[in-house]
Amino acid sequence: MSDKKDQYSFLSYILNGLQLALTIAIDFTLSNGVPEDPKSLHYFDPNVNQYLKAITAVGRILENYDSDKMFPVLGFGCRVPMVLDKTSHCFALNGNIFNPEVPGIDGVIECYKNALRIVKLNGPTFFAHFLNYMVDMVEYETVTCKMNKYYIFLVLTDGLINDMEATTDAIVRASSLPISIIIVGVGDEDFTSMNVLDADDEPLYSKKFGKFMERDIVQFVAFNDYKNDPLELAKQTLEEVPRQLVSYMTAKGISPRRELLINMNNYSFFEAQKMAIIQSLHGMGFSDEKIQEILGRGLPENSTDLFKTHAFNPYFRNLLSEAASQMFQQYPH
Repeated sequence: MSDKKDQYSFLSYILNGLQLALTIAIDFTLSNGVPEDPKSLHYFDPNVNQYLKAITAVGRILENYDSDKMFPVLGFGCRVPMVLDKTSHCFALNGNIFNPEVPGIDGVIECYKNALRIVKLNGPTFFAHFLNYMVDMVEYETVTCKMNKYYIFLVLTDGLINDMEATTDAIVRASSLPISIIIVGVGDEDFTSMNVLDADDEPLYSKKFGKFMERDIVQFVAFNDYKNDPLELAKQTLEEVPRQLVSYMTAKGISPRRELLINMNNYSFFEAQKMAIIQSLHGMGFSDEKIQEILGRGLPENSTDLFKTHAFNPYFRNLLSEAASQMFQQYPH
């Protein structure tokens, strides 16, 4: 085709100010093995921990394309001390879902290590919760901003998904937005479901939305295929991103001009989420003082029920946010 919009390259968008915004989600299900066990995929030794190796190999490259180098980091599949007797399927590793960003890949690594010492691995493996949270973020920022970002979700997991239909719905929803999803499978489990999500052979269909995905946005890579070659791991993991980015921009008629890439947003997604829960808590009769006291310590999940559980608990501590605060002092931004 001769249409000029088809001639733009990935590099032309980057050189004209487009930012790649990285969000990371990490699997804390019990199938990984407890971190103290040398056979665990979460084993504390950085020389054998596949999660750390994948974060480092991919993150070091992507952080070069992110202007503020602040990365939201989410976890799923475990019990968080504050969340009591249920599995958390989407929580902030720094303990504050209303500001889940951490400084740089070094900060991501430290936050991950802190979380391993605090949370209790559990299950099952649900993707839809954190994927929809991420899609909500992109949808909000795409609607309330002029286009200046392309979002990359890096998901690190050890295998079988237990909510395949809901996950498919979330990916089909995401396919109309400026998003690429990279799934890195660690360990030796069956990754058949991941290859289905990759959709190289057949596009995903959502029963909920009654439609196929608009474009291919998922790339799956098995860590063990490249575990001895971090550069090749990074190459394979990021290989499809340029094509996916250009396909989105082309479909939306967005050319790489700086005047189209200006942030017009007054509030970030996280700020808007915080304002919404404050409004809800006011409606429940909580005072500004109590709201600020609890939110000041951070909530790992966006939940009014979680807030109410801890609002009058004199022994309430957010261990994740306390550990993150110490980490921020070590890695000032």
